[in-house]
Amino acid sequence: TEKRALVVGANGGVGGEVARALARHGWAVDALARSPARAGGVPGVRWIVGDAMRKADVVAAAASARVIFHGAN
Repeated sequence: TEKRALVVGANGGVGGEVARALARHGWAVDALARSPARAGGVPGVRWIVGDAMRKADVVAAAASARVIFHGAN
């Protein structure tokens, strides 16, 4: 089974560090962002367009995740 994680808030300081650490440890990392093009470069992250304040966006982004980290404020 693939180790896939969703990091909400990966474009911030704490969430970005968590995303990088997960990627370094062999996890496939998805990150939710309203504007992925402006989110910055976090190596090994697949950006998903969505809003952390919209339940449907988070549920869709988390569909294949084994781990979810919420680092958005």
